[in-house]
Amino acid sequence: MASRRIRRIVRRVATTLVTCLGLTIALGGSQGASIRVTGSPAVRGVITELGRQFEAETGQRVAAEYEVFAVVKRRIEAGEPFDISVLSPEITTELISKRLLVAESRFDLGRHGVALGARRGEPMPDISTTAALAAAIRAATSSRT
Repeated sequence: MASRRIRRIVRRVATTLVTCLGLTIALGGSQGASIRVTGSPAVRGVITELGRQFEAETGQRVAAEYEVFAVVKRRIEAGEPFDISVLSPEITTELISKRLLVAESRFDLGRHGVALGARRGEPMPDISTTAALAAAIRAATSSRT
């Protein structure tokens, strides 16, 4: 069940990125030059594989760079050129509000969850609220002590 969901998500991401790459060429964003893609290291595998496929099908080169979201955001704010950027929803919203991204170009690809686990034999901390989670983190001790 989970692997089917993951395959659907990867297929959706792949379709979206290929569409974006095609639109970039069609709209004249990178004619003759490389298509510049920025994103976090988490999307490196998908973009690398899609870039290879896209280059083989179109002859258009994809130049991708991977940095943490905060670095990508600073580079966009500094005016560094790019054609496609894969960012978090919050950073995308902020850059749209600053008119550094086109609002109509936004496409949410998926959601990312975070899990919390406790060491075996330890009680699960209360994480039912933001305040409780913050208190649990402050009260945590190192496993190396």
